[in-house]
Amino acid sequence: ARHSLGFNVVICAVFAGRQGTSELEILQKLATREHALQSANHVLAMFQEIVLNDVVFGIFPYVTVCAEPVFGRGRVHDMINIIPQTFEAMAYIHKCLVAHQDLFFDNFLREYIPSALVKGAPVLFPCVYLIDFETAVSFPAELRPEDRLALEHYFGNNLKCPLAPEQKNKGILFNPFALDVWQLAKIMIVFSICVLATD
Repeated sequence: ARHSLGFNVVICAVFAGRQGTSELEILQKLATREHALQSANHVLAMFQEIVLNDVVFGIFPYVTVCAEPVFGRGRVHDMINIIPQTFEAMAYIHKCLVAHQDLFFDNFLREYIPSALVKGAPVLFPCVYLIDFETAVSFPAELRPEDRLALEHYFGNNLKCPLAPEQKNKGILFNPFALDVWQLAKIMIVFSICVLATD
């Protein structure tokens, strides 16, 4: 869609009926107001909310380049630029007591394809954005760290993501922040393989 100010946007349903309450609240917390202006925050900003009956739509900037291709065919310095941004993205939401629970390639977007993939060494590197908080959980600050736990049901069979060992034990509470670290480590394994292949 085209914004009235002249730039392209994406409109996504983030709340419908009773579905998506947590996602909407997390986006309102991380993707708007002062949080959206923090340089360490890589959550894609939400410009506006549109309410239509019992459905809430979020308006986001048009960013559609998935981070995964860089790991498959990028140069080492392109990959090295993107990796710290993924860690910074995770660290920021964890500082805000939000665990994503789906930190895989398809939930990291880039502004554009690094120029090194097109014509030699880049002058600028693209910013990496974190999206899709459908499975995310948020905790109040007054809750003790040892009580900030989640259940395995946040991942259904229809989600194409590998399960961490603790998620395979149904009904057992686990640390969702540790899960984020485990998932990002999976990306690092692919990264290391790509570095060996391209170095």
